[in-house]
Amino acid sequence: MVELQEAARLPGTFIVLEGGEGTGKSTQVAVLVERLRESGHEVVATREPGGSAISERIRDLILQDSSVGMSPRCEALLFAAARAEHVSSLIRPALERGAVVVSDRFVDSSIAYQGVGRDLGQSDIAEISRWATDDVAADLTILLDLDPVVGLARALDPNRLEAEDLAFHIRVQETFSSLARADPSGHIVVPADQTPEQVADEVWRVVETTLRRPDPERPELERTDPERTAMEGTNLGDGPPGPTPTASYSAPSSPSSSPGPSDSGTGSNPRSGSRNF
Repeated sequence: MVELQEAARLPGTFIVLEGGEGTGKSTQVAVLVERLRESGHEVVATREPGGSAISERIRDLILQDSSVGMSPRCEALLFAAARAEHVSSLIRPALERGAVVVSDRFVDSSIAYQGVGRDLGQSDIAEISRWATDDVAADLTILLDLDPVVGLARALDPNRLEAEDLAFHIRVQETFSSLARADPSGHIVVPADQTPEQVADEVWRVVETTLRRPDPERPELERTDPERTAMEGTNLGDGPPGPTPTASYSAPSSPSSSPGPSDSGTGSNPRSGSRNF
């Protein structure tokens, strides 16, 4: 195993919404960002692939119809390149100044879509992602869980990845669920077959509870992140499924609010500790 250098301590909080196609991630990011701003936080809302000028150009290359037939390895490396630029130019600077970063997709998506969907291997994709992010990892990942059949029916103008067959999307969804089961303290699963308002309220309770933890003494989430789980050779699909973490918090709900523009709260979450791979 390779001993990684201790990750930098970053004062901000990094929240990621994950899930398959048609789960409503973009809508929920917008609602969450608005609620965070109303609570006084500086918030940076972003997405993957994309989030910065160069990364958005790579996104266009990955998803455009003319890229049909792109080799899986090329696709995976383009996602990693977009992520490296995204973290370097947007995510890390925001976390360093103490902002709350909310992203539509991050590393879990690469492990699910390229590692399993494209059959490139979870550990290889996890290692590439770890290197690309320079060890920047999500503090909290919220998985919006939805039957792929339902989600795909919501895709009115499918891009190159959305147009993959149902078997592909089932493998992707099963991997998202497996990653959440393997990391119950770093992932929360929210059923996405509810109304958007109900999903937003569950997401807010999770995030509100996370941000209320004492700042200076708040330990890093004790978890096995997806990169570590995959690179240690764990086959996330083996063995009994065990309980899947779901949103179950006692924090009071915030009044609902409509989605706002996605731009730039303060949370505090030291991110440190060496990891073995």
